[in-house]
Amino acid sequence: MDSCQKMINKMANNCWNYVSFNGDSKVLRLIKSKFDKYDQCNYFQEFGNYILGLNEVGDETWKADENQHYYGYGTKWWDFDIDMLEDSMTITGDSAWSPPIHLIEQICIKYNVIAEMEYEEGGMDFAGTVTMDGTGIISNEEMTYHEYRYKDDVSSWMDNLSFNFEGCDEVELDDIPTDHPYAKKEHIDELIKLIKKMNS
Repeated sequence: MDSCQKMINKMANNCWNYVSFNGDSKVLRLIKSKFDKYDQCNYFQEFGNYILGLNEVGDETWKADENQHYYGYGTKWWDFDIDMLEDSMTITGDSAWSPPIHLIEQICIKYNVIAEMEYEEGGMDFAGTVTMDGTGIISNEEMTYHEYRYKDDVSSWMDNLSFNFEGCDEVELDDIPTDHPYAKKEHIDELIKLIKKMNS
């Protein structure tokens, strides 16, 4: 890994999340009403507990374990937007470092709803897709961020990876096929040509 890539890997680590809930419209509206009180909670653990009916907003008796308010539900905070339809609700936005998978799973179990979740974190190079229902997680596919981008859109994957090498004096290309074994050889070759052209 060259010096430019190392610098990129030290960037802020926000995890992008996409969660689609499906279920009874009354139940989804109840969940949304609880999400709407996020800004009134001081800690993510307090927020998660409130959604699950374990405490009220402002009740911090759970703080006996000092680490819970950071990672009890998978993250420290979640800056989200909500799009509400009749029988579905979509929540998107950045969380700190890791996705709130545990919270989403517990919501599905408590309220008997279905959730499809996708998350990606480029700085630490991880991503995944998770499907949950009233029994908990029913499928969970973890992968690297770059593999996620590749599966979603090869052109976007190339643009993203080539950007990592832009302006670098010392470009190490020999590791690319090994670092991205999921990619077809033709796409690896095209990526290397793009990087060489960009840095010529």
